[in-house]
Amino acid sequence: MGGQCCTCKSGSILANSKIATGDSIFDRDKRILQYGSDNSLRIEDVYNLDNTAAGIIARSASGSVLKARHKKENTLVAVKQLLKNSFKGEWWAEELTLLKKLDHPYICRIYEMWEDSKHVYLVMEYCQGGDLTSLAQKHARHVTEANTAILVHQMAGAVDHFHNVGTSSRPFVHTDIRLENWLFAEPLVQSTSAAEMCLKMIDFGLASRHALLLGKHQKDGDTSARLAQKKIGVRDTRSAFCKAPEQITDKQVERLHPGMDIWAIGIISFFLLGGKSPFPRTAGNLNGEKVMKADYKFEPESNWKAVSSNAKDFIRKCLQVDPNARPSATELLASSWMPWDSSV
Repeated sequence: MGGQCCTCKSGSILANSKIATGDSIFDRDKRILQYGSDNSLRIEDVYNLDNTAAGIIARSASGSVLKARHKKENTLVAVKQLLKNSFKGEWWAEELTLLKKLDHPYICRIYEMWEDSKHVYLVMEYCQGGDLTSLAQKHARHVTEANTAILVHQMAGAVDHFHNVGTSSRPFVHTDIRLENWLFAEPLVQSTSAAEMCLKMIDFGLASRHALLLGKHQKDGDTSARLAQKKIGVRDTRSAFCKAPEQITDKQVERLHPGMDIWAIGIISFFLLGGKSPFPRTAGNLNGEKVMKADYKFEPESNWKAVSSNAKDFIRKCLQVDPNARPSATELLASSWMPWDSSV
């Protein structure tokens, strides 16, 4: 591999090196790769991007996630293709630089980052096991309290690492932790043991974090970069299922709070153990009033009578209205409900 340094203009990713088409994607240090409009290497020179309907894993306003194969190694990866014009300003360059620090067994690994004039590309681990939404439907035998504790322990470990990657100027809070954003690394089958289940956090919420950092509802004449929350359209988004009280109001808060992600872990834990959301929906809408008051019950009793008091206490600690009262992810890992011998 060449050690040539790239000269980066303002607004570009800070590059460390260029690569060659024959370089392995798995045994190199994680780094950001940059190329320009000249004869430099393009991502298409190294990967076959599948832009067909079958190759599109997900779409969003900021871009798409595609299946791709490394041309030499024939290795399947997922490529998150982000449109630069969906981001205002140059904040994303610093954000992506911080993403290089992510290195955890329960976070989807980022192998490489590429850039061209229109897109930023994140070459990522391809998870083939589906997400948590189908766990109870397709693999009911795996949904026991013991297994749920193992999965929640994995989530708490990933969130703890994620929070610790951030800085005071750019805190790392996911802001959109939900069932769809936890994928199993490998497909579950009837013979899959609890020890073989491995979740991966995805969708790191770059755009949503940036929106919160800038503030969407600054008062007239307020020139400070105060953090303000964007009101969530609960009628239009599945992600409202796990949003914390402070995320579904226009109330201004001081900063991105890690308690947002802790609340989401509590919601997911409740759902996996009780089979439904702690906050009922009417006509497909989240009951915002109950969320704001953290007004929920462990019902129906038939679903909860066999659930341990430790599990219920874990949920109670997560689902507190005041984000400062919620435990940190590190504290969650030390909870009496967590499996003591699991690796984070």
